[in-house]
Amino acid sequence: MPAGKESDLVGLPDFVIECRRACWRRKRAGTPVSTLSRSLTRRSCNSLPRPDLREKRFLAWQSRGANGGDNRQPRQIAAETLALREERASLLGY
Repeated sequence: MPAGKESDLVGLPDFVIECRRACWRRKRAGTPVSTLSRSLTRRSCNSLPRPDLREKRFLAWQSRGANGGDNRQPRQIAAETLALREERASLLGY
C-alpha cells in the first residue's frame, strides 16, 4: 500500500481521503495509506494535481501482484484458475 504525507492528500475527493485515513488507522501506520483497488486508484490518478504522485500511485497499482509475500504467488493462483477453467470447459464439451 502506498504511504505518504498529509500534503499528498491535497486534491483528492473527500471519500478517498477518508478511505486512506481509515486504512491508516487499521494498519497503525505513521502516514496515510491506501489500498490498491482499481476504483480508488483510478479516482486518485484522475484527481491528484501532482504528476509525480499520480505516477507513484499508478506504478504501485501496476506492480501490485509482483511481490509474493507470505501468501501464494499471484501467478500461481492465476495458473490454477486458468487450469480449472480449461477443465470445466472440457467437461462441458467446449
